[in-house]
Order: sequence, then C-alpha cells, then structure tokens
Amino acid sequence: MVDRGATSCGTSGVLYAVIAFLTASQCTWVYSCTYRTMMRAQFGLPEAPCADCLVHLCCEPCALCQQHRELTARGLGPVYGWDFNAATYPTPAQGMRRR
Repeated sequence: MVDRGATSCGTSGVLYAVIAFLTASQCTWVYSCTYRTMMRAQFGLPEAPCADCLVHLCCEPCALCQQHRELTARGLGPVYGWDFNAATYPTPAQGMRRR
C-alpha cells in the first residue's frame, strides 16, 4: 500500500523472509522501517516521539500494527492491495490518530 503497488505483497514477503533467514531475524526491522518512513512522507506525519528505525528496532510487531491501523483509519484496505484501493484513494488527512 505505502509504495503504491510498486512492490507486490509476495515480493515483500520473500524479501522479509530472506533478510530474516540471513540475519537470524535480527535485522528485519531495517527493511520494515523503510516503509514507515515512506508512509510518514506520504501522509505528512511527524517523526515523533522517536526515529522510525528506533520504533521498529524496539518493537517491530507494534510498529507494523500501528502502520496497518493508520492505513485502515484513512479508509485504505491493506489486505486488498493497491490496485483495489487506487480508484477510491482518499485525500490523506494530517496527523497520526490513536484508537
């Protein structure tokens, strides 16, 4: 969703799995934090209270869940992929919201 369909779900999953395999799951946060940075730039979100990579390093599952919730709150259906959402892509609102 964040890279607007440039990378398929399967390709991203394989890249993540290869990184996990080669680094014994120690460096997967490096790959996933790049998507958080892209999402912040796309929606104009602040990098607060700490850097994107630090968020993913400390608690990657929580960071990924937060990103999924943000996309869902903006009316995007991450499970459907970019092609499905592109036709009805909403105007992004500013600021990250909590539920």
